[in-house]
Order: sequence, then C-alpha cells, then structure tokens
Amino acid sequence: MAALQQSVSPGDGLESLLRNGLKNLERDLGQGAEHGPAAVHRARRRIKSLRALLRLIRVAVGDEAFHLGNDALRKASHALASARRMGALVESAEKLKADDMPGAKLTLVKDIVRAASRIAIERASPELFDKAAEEARHHIAGLRGTADGWKLPQCGMELFVEGMARVYARARRLVDKGLESADPSVLHEARKSVIHLRYQLDMLEPIWPALIGAWVRELQRLREVLGDFNDLCEMESLINDPSSPLSKVKNRTAALRLVTERRDALLAAGHRLPTGSLPSRPTALPPASRRCGRAGMNEAIGSRD
Repeated sequence: MAALQQSVSPGDGLESLLRNGLKNLERDLGQGAEHGPAAVHRARRRIKSLRALLRLIRVAVGDEAFHLGNDALRKASHALASARRMGALVESAEKLKADDMPGAKLTLVKDIVRAASRIAIERASPELFDKAAEEARHHIAGLRGTADGWKLPQCGMELFVEGMARVYARARRLVDKGLESADPSVLHEARKSVIHLRYQLDMLEPIWPALIGAWVRELQRLREVLGDFNDLCEMESLINDPSSPLSKVKNRTAALRLVTERRDALLAAGHRLPTGSLPSRPTALPPASRRCGRAGMNEAIGSRD
C-alpha cells in the first residue's frame, strides 16, 4: 500500500489509501490460480495493510464501521490462510539449518524440509487457489462501495495518531506478556498487532521519515522473530499429527527437540531486541509535524503505554 504525503491532507490521503487498497485487493483476488501463490501472497499482504489502516481511522469512522470492515477483511484473510501457510512452512523448515550443525541433525533437517515440501505441493493445486480466492471475494463483496461512503474529517493527524496509539499499546502489552510466558497464543496475537503497527508506520513514514525509519527496521526484526516462532508452532502441530507427512520423519522425537531448540533461540532473540519487546517510543518530533498531534506522536503514544 502507498503512503501519505506532506502535500495531501491526512483525511484525503487516508481515504485514497483505503479506496485504492480495496480496489487492488479485488484485482489480486480476481487473478486466482492464474498467478497462484504470488497472487495469494499479495492479497494477504494487502489485507494486513488494510486492517492496519482501519485501526488508524477507527476513531474517525466509529466502531460500527470499523468492525464491519475489519470482520470482512479478517474472514477474507482466513479464507486465504491455508493456501499461503504451506509455503511459509517450507521456509520455516529451511531456517532450522545452521552452519555448524552436526551431520545427524543436518540430515534430520533435510528430512523435515522434504516432508514440508510434500505438504506444500499437495496443497498447491490451482483448484485450491481458485476456491480460496472465491471465498475471500465473497467476504469482501460490497465493502468497497460501503467504504466509499466513509468521509474522514479534514483535520491534522491527531485523530489518526490516536488509532495508532491504541495499536502500539496493545502490541507492547502482548509482546511483553508473550515473551515472558512463552505462550504461543499470546505471541500470535502480539505478532498481529506488531504487523498492524508496522504497516501504519509505513503509511506515515513520508511525514516523519527520519523519526520512523529506524523504528520500522527494529519492528521488522521483531515481526520476523514472532513470525518464525508462530511457524514453528504450526510445524510442531503437524509433526504430532499422524495424518501429516511431517509425522513420518525418521526421528520424530529429535525433530520435535530441534523445533523446541529453535523456538527457545527465537524467544531469547526477542528478549534482546530494544526494551526486550517493542522499540522505544520516539522522543521528539520534527517542528514541521507538530500540527499532526496534541503534542506530537510521542505524547499520544506515551499516554497509552
């Protein structure tokens, strides 16, 4: 999704992002099996960006409109999940490799990668992509027309920074709780909030480029840690599923131990990131952007922390 520009008012800019995002999502879903995994991946990324945008404008459009749009996009995302998940599983299996890994472990990793690849191939049929795309289109039917009726106020960024502050506070709370407890369900929810915050920052970066650039890079590292952790939880479930090819790896106990070791390493990496979770709040705003909040983004975010 594109980003806001200094030359356009926040309300007009966000309305344009929403309209264009929904139009492009319909285009992605219309490609179906013609572009297979690539189209599904683009559609899922666009849905995440749109859900982040809805959280940014939630205060402006109201809870009823927010829930209508968010529920439709969430259901569309779920419809596409299985078509995308298997590719992520193969990537996760390949990340189990290490340069100094003993031969026996390396052989086990290769066995896991082969099993994950078999699952991906079996579930990568054109029919699957067409069915997933059709279901997703069903869920967002009419949303574009409805959203065209949402008129955002012509004001500064204050109203929209409030929505970002809510996402930041939720992400920080869940990441801290998840890293402390190592609870996969909490970390999964934390990852979703981190993704929403990352997309929001991407939208706002042209307004505060120096301020947001470094923050985005740190958030991306956290997002990758949480994403890999979530994929390993999925892998563990499949290794324990008798109907899955992953349960047929030559040494299932060793495979599960390898997954656990990798997850523990990811949790340790998460603790080493700034503040042990999310990067620190920005401490100041450029003078030209002070019109965009009560006392700037830092105060708005800090009031929710």
